[in-house]
Amino acid sequence: MQKFKDTSFVCLAFWVFCMALSFRAGRIAYLAGSWDHGGFATYYTAGKLLLEGRDPALNFDPIYFQNQLDRIAPPTRDIWINPPALNVFLAPFCWLPLQTAKTIWNLSGLALYLGVLFGWARSQGLKKISTPALLIPMLWFYPLYLNLDVGQVYVWMAALLFLTTWAYLHKKNALCGIGLSLLLMTKIIGLFAIPLLIVQKRWAVLKAFGITSLAIGLLSLPLFGWESWLEVGKILFGAGQMESSGAIAYQNLPALIHHVLVRDPFWSPHAWFHHPHLVRPINLIVVTLLLGVILLSAYRKPFAVRDWLLVFSLGLLLSPYSLDYHYLLFVPIWANLWSALKADTPTTIRILLIGCLAMIAWPWPKQPLDYAGFLPLAYPHLIGLLGFMAICAFQKSSLKPDAAI
Repeated sequence: MQKFKDTSFVCLAFWVFCMALSFRAGRIAYLAGSWDHGGFATYYTAGKLLLEGRDPALNFDPIYFQNQLDRIAPPTRDIWINPPALNVFLAPFCWLPLQTAKTIWNLSGLALYLGVLFGWARSQGLKKISTPALLIPMLWFYPLYLNLDVGQVYVWMAALLFLTTWAYLHKKNALCGIGLSLLLMTKIIGLFAIPLLIVQKRWAVLKAFGITSLAIGLLSLPLFGWESWLEVGKILFGAGQMESSGAIAYQNLPALIHHVLVRDPFWSPHAWFHHPHLVRPINLIVVTLLLGVILLSAYRKPFAVRDWLLVFSLGLLLSPYSLDYHYLLFVPIWANLWSALKADTPTTIRILLIGCLAMIAWPWPKQPLDYAGFLPLAYPHLIGLLGFMAICAFQKSSLKPDAAI
């Protein structure tokens, strides 16, 4: 009886802590509306230009877009590199003043994220105390607060990735296809899920994905034309060659490769080598090898959770511009693997997974940009993600039987 009371008290304490963290996030979401508008200013400006009838393809011209930022959302300094469908998503918020729009954007995105997160946790059939214990590290996650600070789209995307993953694992094919299409209309993290679905012969998901994408594309042509979509393709193809890809701020594999191979007076003055012509070929080789290994494994010994989470991890790993706030998308990736572990999974594996989450969740101080002597100190998020991918790839024996297709 005493043990039951003690467990109930601890469970209640955990839930109170979860509520406190949720309240903290809501407070930051509200207050951030009056702070420096960060990435939201670019969304707001693009949406505002769409409402004004401007050509969206011009947004990809840095000089033109900066002039529009100075007019609509000063004193922001930024460029536009997002898919044009994001303009439409932001347009309803752009009828409002900038501060009001950011506040509503933050609060509505956070409400969706928290609702999906709590709903997902309760749907996993966890023990009474395990649900709040699992939620606490996900609510105490630095990229979440950074997203709210700058008003980025990743809070919305994380909620959508939770729903899309649930639909994939429960064979809700139409919902999965629609969710994947919407993810790709905002960022490219789900790009590598398409070849996986082909290998797995999930034709119903691909059909829903194709119909949704085609409908969005055709409906957007009167607004955007082909030029905006072509500009996005140019950015994705050339991102690994851009000088800014050498910045340590970008916690991705292309940035690490660029940092090692390109000696730049600003980004990496002490790079080990200077072979800029090798950056793009090496990036392509790395993408091909990693995707090939994942698809081969999915073809020979499919495991739904492992395969799906690996392709999304690969999308995050190779995203052209993976800043700290991008890593909020790691929450649904990590959480779904954790919930798929067997009860008898070795404690060592669980500790390593928690360590990977901590590497990404912790607000690490920025290292000097020329800190090439010991690169791991400069790329903690990247190390956490690579460690997670290694554990995910080699832990088939620790996954529940229903994690297989």
